[in-house]
Amino acid sequence: MHTQPTFVVFLFPYCSSMDIEELYRHYQHDPKVLIDSRQKGASGIFFGLKGEQVDGGKYAAQALENGCTLAIVDDTHDVSDARIVRVHDVLATLQALALFHRKQLAIPVIGLTGTNGKTTTKELLVKVLESRYKVGYTRGNFNNHIGVPLTLLNMEPEADIAVVEMGANQPGDIRELCHIALPTHGLITNIGKAHLEGFGSEEGVLKTKCELFEFLAKHHGEAFVTGSDERLVACSKRLNLSSHFFHTPDSVYAEWPEQKSPLVAIDLVHKGFRQRVHSNLSGIYNANNMVAAAAVGLAFGLSLKTISKQLATYVPENNRSQYTQTANNHLLVDAYNANPTSMFLALDNVNRIAMNGTQKLVILGDMFELGDESIQEHQKIVDQLASDQDVEVWLVGPRFGQTRRPKACKHFATTDVLLNYLKNTTLRNKLILIKGSRGMRLERCLELL
Repeated sequence: MHTQPTFVVFLFPYCSSMDIEELYRHYQHDPKVLIDSRQKGASGIFFGLKGEQVDGGKYAAQALENGCTLAIVDDTHDVSDARIVRVHDVLATLQALALFHRKQLAIPVIGLTGTNGKTTTKELLVKVLESRYKVGYTRGNFNNHIGVPLTLLNMEPEADIAVVEMGANQPGDIRELCHIALPTHGLITNIGKAHLEGFGSEEGVLKTKCELFEFLAKHHGEAFVTGSDERLVACSKRLNLSSHFFHTPDSVYAEWPEQKSPLVAIDLVHKGFRQRVHSNLSGIYNANNMVAAAAVGLAFGLSLKTISKQLATYVPENNRSQYTQTANNHLLVDAYNANPTSMFLALDNVNRIAMNGTQKLVILGDMFELGDESIQEHQKIVDQLASDQDVEVWLVGPRFGQTRRPKACKHFATTDVLLNYLKNTTLRNKLILIKGSRGMRLERCLELL
């Protein structure tokens, strides 16, 4: 990530200058920013970011042709169009503009991070809050040092409240995103094992995620803290942070009956009142995400009845906690991402589901970005699976290929090998969990199941 500058100097072809306030005035006339020059009919300001393989500055003219009114490129480019502005650092300029814009917004901004469930919880929060408020929020998973500025700058001007998802893969990432988004409220979904290449350990994950709480404590913000994680509770209390606790007996919490269906049903309980939520989510681990959304909704004046109704209408997308019934099988699709914590939770969920006469199969793909602990963590998954004789196991990828596996466990070297196998095999009347890191692209097998 780049360090946030206090000011940015812009260089026009004829050496005139523009400060961040002047750029912001231009943004106010056309309040949209984009980084893809191919969007036709798109107005706003184009930022020609330079990546590992593509220099977006080369496409400034294309962006202007397609409707942009200004293009920002770095100072290595020779330009002749006055609408193309040269800067020393395009990304730093984007971040500076986003910060300047954020300082003009007198609305609550909820920063959201965590190891698992960030995007699902964000969408649940939005679904709950939009029953009363106009909500600006992170689209998709635009949650990094580029995505957060884009989120702030592309929010609807009429937004009453914002929900900004924040991702991290190394220490300091959340702190930097906080200094762009300036959250007034914060929520950490959970702490688990992910991106260990960057964090080094689960303690490193905890320390980085708690950078959100540290920012809130320093700036008199408020946190939503799950009582189910003693580490987050301890962090909140250590910082003397103003906190709304949830998932505790004296706050809002969830109870759930035995799972007769892959879809999660819970009772939300708050101050003696109880509301049943029949959700469209698979995975009992989503109960905590729903309770988190309920805690936020209650803090912002919504009733438990309204919150429960909103949660029940949320339908997941993008292969996250999705349940699909095909002509042959029941599919639990959670193939957008995977790490050891989310993998164990998904397996526990499969074991909880009681569907008489339906055999269970898990198709698990490799987990990425685990560093030196990769094979060890994959072996832990295999050992857990070996203890459950009621579930058929298929493993996919070279990392699982290096584990000691039971003879009954099938292994496929790549997703393509799995696809070829499925083309010649018909599975019927099975409950199938499909989970792996995004790079495995396991969603390609859905049409064959």
